[in-house]
Amino acid sequence: MLVDGKYHVGSLVAVFLALGLGVLIGATAFKDDTLVSKQEEIITSLEQQFAELDLQRKSLQEQVASLQARNDQYATFVQQAREFFIANQLKGRSIAIVVAGPELGKGEDELVQLIEDAGGEVSGMWYPTDVWISEAWPYREEAIAATEEWGWPPEPITRRLGLGLARQIVFGPQEDVINRLQDWQMVDVRRLTGRASDTVIFLGGQRAWEGSNLRMQTTIIDGVDELGAKVVAVNRDGWTSLPPQLQQRDIPAIDELGEQVGQVRLVQALGRSHRSNAHQAGDAS
Repeated sequence: MLVDGKYHVGSLVAVFLALGLGVLIGATAFKDDTLVSKQEEIITSLEQQFAELDLQRKSLQEQVASLQARNDQYATFVQQAREFFIANQLKGRSIAIVVAGPELGKGEDELVQLIEDAGGEVSGMWYPTDVWISEAWPYREEAIAATEEWGWPPEPITRRLGLGLARQIVFGPQEDVINRLQDWQMVDVRRLTGRASDTVIFLGGQRAWEGSNLRMQTTIIDGVDELGAKVVAVNRDGWTSLPPQLQQRDIPAIDELGEQVGQVRLVQALGRSHRSNAHQAGDAS
């Protein structure tokens, strides 16, 4: 297709007409200030909104600072109240801790510190396993022979071991017996002072009160109770009650060990739990 000169002239005229029309529209818009006024209104509105948001931000910061100050005051009050309520409440007391169940390393240090803050002493940390509950326990026959030699009660071997371990906890450990129990993988012990214990705390979570762990704990609790020491259960997971097998035994169950209120409740429970007959030392074996 051939393009002649008339086509080029027409194209140039169209371009210049469009340019002129654009200049005319722009001049008219700026002449009546409509666009400029609208822009100024938008800018003014945005500035007002930003100013209001800044005021709200400052107000919220002041509220946060005020709440933080109140929270600090409350924390100080709770700490002082804790010290007031637990001070010397366990003075002269000797308390054993049995770490119940498979979850180790949760709450043990806090519990020891609490007892010491209240003036008490931890006589030992006991970590029993549930292996000796099983019929397949490889040291079963050896344990039967040894416990007969030690003069432990002529009970079925599981109950005999539970009662015997309870005597070690309550009346104080005998080194040769404890060494054998550890060799049998029945229990691990730490922080032993050699003193008798008037109260035994069972520290555990939900898994401590299930299956073979529950059988093991119940066997030891039977022995502790028969020997006159008090049992207190301490929660570290969130259960709110003991299993039915233990509820009828009037065992205090304390939760919220990580909170100040729970710590005060525990010390109060320990203070009420003292029985003097646990100090009537007998032959621990």
